[in-house]
Amino acid sequence: MFSNITKDFITRYTFGVKSGSTFYTDSNGRQMMKRTPKINLSRDAHPSFAYENTEPIAANYYPITTAVLIRDDSTQATVLTDRSQGASSPADGVIDVMVHRRSFYDDHWGVEEPLNEPGVDGRGLIVTGTHVVQIGSVKGASERARLGQQCVFHRPEVTVAAFDGNVDEYVRNFETEFAGLKSELPPHAHLLTLAKWEGKRIILRLEHVFQISEDDTVTTPVSVDLRTLFSTINVTAKREVLLSGIRSPRRKKGLRQSHSSPRHTS
Repeated sequence: MFSNITKDFITRYTFGVKSGSTFYTDSNGRQMMKRTPKINLSRDAHPSFAYENTEPIAANYYPITTAVLIRDDSTQATVLTDRSQGASSPADGVIDVMVHRRSFYDDHWGVEEPLNEPGVDGRGLIVTGTHVVQIGSVKGASERARLGQQCVFHRPEVTVAAFDGNVDEYVRNFETEFAGLKSELPPHAHLLTLAKWEGKRIILRLEHVFQISEDDTVTTPVSVDLRTLFSTINVTAKREVLLSGIRSPRRKKGLRQSHSSPRHTS
């Protein structure tokens, strides 16, 4: 890292998956975007217009927040990440994930500065993270991937504090168990937000973690009874609002809502 040469560091996974020229990347942890140039199935083409690709590697990298996957008729391989990275599939059965890069010169593509992070000791920024690799049958792969995304992103944080005493004394003096829900949510429902809003009101956001048509079974609607959901909150009334929590959705006759991505309700 001490030579002034730009370096990109990737992790490469090679699977026995006949993925062709297709791979999928997540859009902010939600909709999975199909990445397939359709002209001659070439990674150097674009389905909407013709262009000359002078950067064949960079042009086929896409940002990912939580997941990238490849599949064929029988097998799916998924790589889950715990932070935003870049991903590509430069060859059949291959997934590349860019975990770090260091640039000593501005590339003149808008940033107007080099991407040079020296770190605390001046020798370069140290990057750590976690990749979870899933490989198995296409059947049930979407469910494994979606629930895996939730587990990786929302994994528990372990904290410690000094205490002069033994375990029995700690248990007597502090609350060691708490359950905010009386019962578990359906496995495909996710509590996205629960926060104090105005006065005695709270804002609650629930989401269905699957896209429509993503799977034959798990994309079906689920129901949640707010009256019996919480252990410390008594729900007396509810009002549907937009994601911002400020306005109610406008209903117009003849206007149909598209659910091409996971649904969110406040």
